[in-house]
Amino acid sequence: MVIAEVRESLPDIVGSIRAAIVREHEIAVADLVLSASGRLQKTSSGKMMRAVAKKHYLEGGFDVDREESRV
Repeated sequence: MVIAEVRESLPDIVGSIRAAIVREHEIAVADLVLSASGRLQKTSSGKMMRAVAKKHYLEGGFDVDREESRV
């Protein structure tokens, strides 16, 4: 599962992100969540709070497979 912050939703951004991950890491992405910039909680140093994002994802807090509802 990948969560990515984006400033705007481009027509095929999901496909481009998935293709880049496969190309660079040779793994498939089960779920790809796009979040508007600034909506994910961050630490004081600006890093995404991964445990908080994971909990939110597992509780169904992100809409998966519907790009337009995530940005």
